[in-house]
Amino acid sequence: MKTVKTIKNFFRKAWGTLCLIPVLALTAQAEETTPGGDFANSAFATGTKRLLEDASGWLIGIGIIAGGLAAGYCLVRRAFADETDGKMWKNRAITAGVCGVAVGVVGGIIALVSSYYT
Repeated sequence: MKTVKTIKNFFRKAWGTLCLIPVLALTAQAEETTPGGDFANSAFATGTKRLLEDASGWLIGIGIIAGGLAAGYCLVRRAFADETDGKMWKNRAITAGVCGVAVGVVGGIIALVSSYYT
């Protein structure tokens, strides 16, 4: 049993290292492509800013619509369920609504952060 934990820990550390390598490579590339250390005007920085702006807009729209549709589906199912199942569908509808709002808030935070990213 101890060897299984050792193997799991090894793969967790290896996964963390593997996730860090692309970030370091992109950072090194961005530093090489920016003459004089002007990172704000590099292609990497401007492209990332545009990507964040576009993704946040889509995230807000799709997230709120998907959350509303999921909550509506759960409420329809609650209407046709008996008393025990009705409570379960009500809880699911509340969860879906809260998740839809949370996605909208996260999209707004991403938009706010990308507006300061220059």
